[in-house]
Amino acid sequence: MKRQRAVITVFFSLMSVVFLGAASACVEAVRVSGARAHLANVVSLGNWTVFSEYENELLDKFSLFAVDGSYGGGDLAITTLESKLEGSIEENIRPADGISAKLPSLTMDPFKSDLNTASAVEYALLTDRQGEYFYQQAVEYMSKTAWSNAVGKLTDMYRDATELEQAQKDYSENESSSQSAMADLNTQVQKAAADQAAAAKQNSGKSSGKGKSKGKGKSKGKGKGKSSGKGGSKKKKTPENPVTRINKLRKKDQLTLVCGKKKVSSLKISRKGLLSKRRKNSGTLRLDTPHSGATADLLFREYLVDHFPCFSDKKGSKVLEYQLEYLLGGKSSDKANLKAAVRKLLLMREGANYVSLLKNTKANLEVQEMATLILGWTGNAALVQVLKHAIILAWAYGESLFDVRMMLKGGRVPVFKTAAQWKVPLSKLITIDQYLSKADKAAKKASTGLLYKDYMRLLLAGESSKKLRKRALDLIELNMRQLSGRSAFRCDCCVVGIRVRADFTIRPAFASAVRGLLGVGMDQMTASVEGGFAY
Repeated sequence: MKRQRAVITVFFSLMSVVFLGAASACVEAVRVSGARAHLANVVSLGNWTVFSEYENELLDKFSLFAVDGSYGGGDLAITTLESKLEGSIEENIRPADGISAKLPSLTMDPFKSDLNTASAVEYALLTDRQGEYFYQQAVEYMSKTAWSNAVGKLTDMYRDATELEQAQKDYSENESSSQSAMADLNTQVQKAAADQAAAAKQNSGKSSGKGKSKGKGKSKGKGKGKSSGKGGSKKKKTPENPVTRINKLRKKDQLTLVCGKKKVSSLKISRKGLLSKRRKNSGTLRLDTPHSGATADLLFREYLVDHFPCFSDKKGSKVLEYQLEYLLGGKSSDKANLKAAVRKLLLMREGANYVSLLKNTKANLEVQEMATLILGWTGNAALVQVLKHAIILAWAYGESLFDVRMMLKGGRVPVFKTAAQWKVPLSKLITIDQYLSKADKAAKKASTGLLYKDYMRLLLAGESSKKLRKRALDLIELNMRQLSGRSAFRCDCCVVGIRVRADFTIRPAFASAVRGLLGVGMDQMTASVEGGFAY
């Protein structure tokens, strides 16, 4: 048998070096790819860790998620947030470290990665974009709760607000024109009175030349000349003009009229340092804003009613007791805010009552009779109609005072009234300030209509969303500062979103095998991972 040389064995031995080197390079590439995926997960976990430290009291009281970016210090401390992010990444980048000391032979780190830096590239605050992110969270909360099932009912209620707004506009226009007409009416009445006096004087001069009448012409006794006989008619007494009385009443303190003896809160806040008055921190990250439109605005206003107390609620706040009223008025004291709310309620009720009066045939006849008794002597039907309209406006105002007083006592008031639901008789307008005391008892019997808080809903519907956001954030900040350990709380330090970047070093694992087999060096590599989180 002829002996052969082992050429193939040597060839495969040489090729195995190449194969092993290439295999080591492939394994290293797969490991690096796995390391990058691992680092992305670690950064995501770091974001979740940082944002899991949300402000519990803010969530509990106002249903809002946010991290206090000042960490109790009163100033935005993004570096502290970055430190917490780095700590979380360091802890999770090598998950086997916790057990490797106890079981060194059973654990290994396949990714061999180290963190270089982790920083917040961009962040978003609760107050950014004029409170847009606060608005989005509030609407999201309301849409996920039972209120979403009541949208139809709320829509009907806010439709009433639109009708009331139109009625109020009509009333204001008519009241303004009536004031002008009444000024002209007074001039014409004075002229008519002067003309009558001159005519009476002239007639008196003519009759004095004919001498005095004798005998039977006297009205004394039971003669036929007496007007009180069976065939005569009793002349009605001229009533006092209620418009004059109501105009004087309009200049009085309306809050005293509608509150009566009910105690009004004396709490005040300092406008200095209010969120809406100071220069705020601002972020650069723009988040998605999925909620907008009429339904979102409706839910946002319902959020405000749900989270802030008003005059009719139980008291106990150390900031302001009438916080819904602050949203409407923006004043620094409870009394001033309640006064502003009462003024708006009166205007709303005046419009509704004016419309109701115009539809009330019986009431119109009463007003026509009164106007005729007061100015019928002028013989000018146009003046009578001017006075009639002025009396209707005055009557609507008097009824509105009664309505608001009933609301403040816990009573219900219909949006638009029928004749049976009317409370103030025309004859009581002259003494309406005394008659208002009857509203206290009437409030207990009123079972139909809307409560004070319902009317606050309607008033909020007329305010701009931006103004309400700004004032609501004022109240959130002030209320949070009353809690223990949160005296320096600031809404413009509340982080609601972040975009981070982390730089890593990936150390080689199979580089020595590749270098030894192929003579090609594989040094350590760097990786940059970006991630983000938002509530």
